[in-house]
Amino acid sequence: MLSYSRSTVVTENGVKKSLSYIDIGERVLVINKENKLIYEPIEDFIHLKRNANDTELNNVIFASRLHSDDHIKYVYKNEIILDKIRNIDLTTEEGYYAPLRPSGTIIIDNVLVSNFASVNNHYLAHNVMKIY
Repeated sequence: MLSYSRSTVVTENGVKKSLSYIDIGERVLVINKENKLIYEPIEDFIHLKRNANDTELNNVIFASRLHSDDHIKYVYKNEIILDKIRNIDLTTEEGYYAPLRPSGTIIIDNVLVSNFASVNNHYLAHNVMKIY
């Protein structure tokens, strides 16, 4: 998962904040293994490039594999919702971030995503990254 500088997370005090303003150690909203909303600290950034553009990413964002009618989890009014993707829009943004979390997940722009972009299996990537 790579997100853009304008992508937002929800901090422990309930504030929506752009990734470009998140500090290491700051606690943000995630969904844990028990499918519950909790807050975990940002441990580090796997990738952080403030001025990159989409052409530098070389298709590492697996969101590109999503299709209409696939399902995603998102947060709405503090509830976890499983819903179908109705449409997909292509956007161009600047800068990219991959915040590392203990659970390996994070809520970005209200959508549940994995920290890992280079491996298409979240649990495999999470177990490999635990050693760091």
